[in-house]
Amino acid sequence: MPKTMLVVDDQSDVRDYVRMALDVERHRTYEASNGEDALLMAQSLRPDCVFLDIRMPGRIDGLDVCSRIKADAALRDTYVVIITAYGERDVVEAVERAGADACLIKPFTFDMLLTAADRAARHRTHPTLS
Repeated sequence: MPKTMLVVDDQSDVRDYVRMALDVERHRTYEASNGEDALLMAQSLRPDCVFLDIRMPGRIDGLDVCSRIKADAALRDTYVVIITAYGERDVVEAVERAGADACLIKPFTFDMLLTAADRAARHRTHPTLS
């Protein structure tokens, strides 16, 4: 069943790549290029999943967006997948502290994106009880 996905990255080629993978499963895909727009879109769309880059222009980076989504009662069940080129231990720890559900290190494959989207779909259907 198609889900609503929000893809957030300041690089249009990355957004295009993620969108192409999600189109395979016919998900409804929306895009944002910065943290401010991502938060506004998340609040209005209430997506099932947000694919979120860490480093973007503007006052709000991806970790901030993730933390705010997870702190918002209306959005906290949103599955957040951080996408980043940085796989160092301190970055991965920061991703965990922000509350992300998953992290994909660039470069990633279509299969990795589809697996994350599938987990998001199952998560939204059967959210954890906590």
